Amino acid sequence: MTRQTRRRIGVALAGALIGVSSPFWGPPILRGIPAFEVREVEIVGVRFAEPADLRELADFGVGASIWDDPGGWEKAISTHPLIESARVFRAGTDRLRVEVQEVQAVALVATPGLAAVDANGDRLGVDPSAHRLDLPILAGATLDSATGRVAEEEGRRSLAVLEELASLSPEFMRRVSEVVPLDSESLELHLIEGSLVDRLTLPYADASRAFLQAAAAIQAAEQRGTVVSADARYAEKVFVRTGDRR
Repeated sequence: MTRQTRRRIGVALAGALIGVSSPFWGPPILRGIPAFEVREVEIVGVRFAEPADLRELADFGVGASIWDDPGGWEKAISTHPLIESARVFRAGTDRLRVEVQEVQAVALVATPGLAAVDANGDRLGVDPSAHRLDLPILAGATLDSATGRVAEEEGRRSLAVLEELASLSPEFMRRVSEVVPLDSESLELHLIEGSLVDRLTLPYADASRAFLQAAAAIQAAEQRGTVVSADARYAEKVFVRTGDRR
């Protein structure tokens, strides 16, 4: 082991001890030590955002130290339209790890091309064809030319239901092909061929409860025949129709 290597190890150990034992005055001292300058930044969790763009936003520039307050970096990265949140961690004496959570696309809107939107109805800067997004189509929706947001209130409420159901049953949501807002109170989900039901009608309000009731009713009705549709708009009642699918 060379003298230079031993020196670097010694500095790293001393820095770690100072940082742990004295969180208030240790980091300011350590920021001035060249061994702790940021030389590598790993970004994980990205699917659509470009890591280079996130590094540019954070500005891990010359003189940045792993002991710098990460709050500024995290806030800067979170300003990216595709990033929901970011956390920055020390991952070595000269290395940082950035863990990001991207905004989730929940549906596609015909514009007339396809545009991805999030649960709030905001258009995302993602090319659905380039990333092969397998998402349901939000029927009858348009995007406001000024804001890039879904213009119809029923459409935005439908997107909120999709997000709710995605956290409850991701497997079910992978089978939804189209979302049709029916009125100010309810929406209809059209499922792909081979699903247990062709169409499922749910209320906007308390959609998770209605979905779970519908799932139980569909499972029970399946023993009597092919389930074509289920309507769970009514409190404590689910209307299931069986018969031949066309």
